[in-house]
Amino acid sequence: MPRTNQSGLMNSKDKKIRILQKKTEKDKEGFAREYYLDAFHMPLWAHFRSISGREFFASQTANYEETAVFTVNWRKGIKPGMYVYFKGEVYRIIYIDRLEGYKADIKLRCETAVKTEDVRV
Repeated sequence: MPRTNQSGLMNSKDKKIRILQKKTEKDKEGFAREYYLDAFHMPLWAHFRSISGREFFASQTANYEETAVFTVNWRKGIKPGMYVYFKGEVYRIIYIDRLEGYKADIKLRCETAVKTEDVRV
């Protein structure tokens, strides 16, 4: 029998993602350079889902452009403003849905963010 989480959804965390933090440092010329580093030093298993058209238009009314949802096991330290690296793309976490406060799963609602050449994974 397939396993389900507390919200009744299939537990199909079959993709590896990395949670990134943005860092800024000065280069040799004194200019600030932004880059992204792995926040937890290990990948997380996640379920990936592109959002549907209806969800996309709902996000537009809230003035952000949500493009993907990642469901991961609950983990302390993940915050909005961090980033998700998945299959060569970087997504900015814009909202975290903690699924009624249970420490089982969290949904990371994300938008496409940056070019991958600034990512150090």
